[in-house]
Amino acid sequence: MGIDASTAAVRAAETSRLPDMLPQAHTPLEVLCALAEDGMPCGLDLWAMAVTRHDAPEVYLCTEAPVDPDCAVSQLAHFIASASALPCEGDLLMPDWSQAAQRVVCLDPQHPPRAGELAEYRDTHLPTGDQTGVIIRAASLVAPDRPAPAAAWERLPSMLQYAAPYLRSMSLVDPDTTRGMIDVESGMYSWPYFMDAIEREVDRSRRYQSELSLAILELKPMRVLGEIPGDLHRRVGAHIVANVRRSDIVGRVGKRTYAVFFHGTGPRPALIAAGRIAEALGADEAIAGIVSFSLGVSGWEKAGPVEVGTLMSQAGAAAAEAALIAPGSAFVYV
Repeated sequence: MGIDASTAAVRAAETSRLPDMLPQAHTPLEVLCALAEDGMPCGLDLWAMAVTRHDAPEVYLCTEAPVDPDCAVSQLAHFIASASALPCEGDLLMPDWSQAAQRVVCLDPQHPPRAGELAEYRDTHLPTGDQTGVIIRAASLVAPDRPAPAAAWERLPSMLQYAAPYLRSMSLVDPDTTRGMIDVESGMYSWPYFMDAIEREVDRSRRYQSELSLAILELKPMRVLGEIPGDLHRRVGAHIVANVRRSDIVGRVGKRTYAVFFHGTGPRPALIAAGRIAEALGADEAIAGIVSFSLGVSGWEKAGPVEVGTLMSQAGAAAAEAALIAPGSAFVYV
């Protein structure tokens, strides 16, 4: 029996080492190595990443075991060809991948070499901002004595969802300035970066007359707690990410407060997404037994002025009203 995306995201956060490794990553390559280190024990033997940032494409190949140079060249060529064929999303401009800087990383040079033939692979495209994107390949190599890693493929989307905020921050800004952009406890964007990112998005929505919305999630301990535990923040963050689109921006904007910025989405559709988040949080006994929560949504429907501060205060007011009237639910500001 399959599991829903929300449960899968939480399981990935609980059972993998990504929550510990990703906060230490400060470049896209380090994120790829973390994904590889986490995925290889369950059969995802080879990972690749194509990054376009400021017209400077990069392609990485990461394996646990040494690979023959000819094999590495052919694997990179196959991946680049696939990346070039992927359709563009949003404002992404695909570069000339043949001109990209290339690097092959072996995590364990002492490991016995593996065969280089692909058994199965999945390519995933993650838009990360204006004219930037990341394409990630996870692959299993031919191994006659090992069955196909079915459980690993089921877990892969959750691993990528967890890594996406880190890749977005690294693709949108200079790599040397990414430290502090991610909240370590939750894995979401930090308050300063979230606010800077949505200021840019609101400016773009004004220019293109595109609807937008903002949701605020407020947590409130149900019993005396000095602080909400870090593992609980990771569970909350995983539920949020599993119930919004990859292009939406999620940040932790207070000790007990999260926010989601919805691109090209009016407040009513955003309220439906907020309802999905509320449903997922309410169904998680580990969360529901410790904190109560409420969500508020505000939005701009292309009429009148729009300011980030106003959106935040309106969504916060709607969340406060939901907390008073119907905790565990989502209200829209009207």
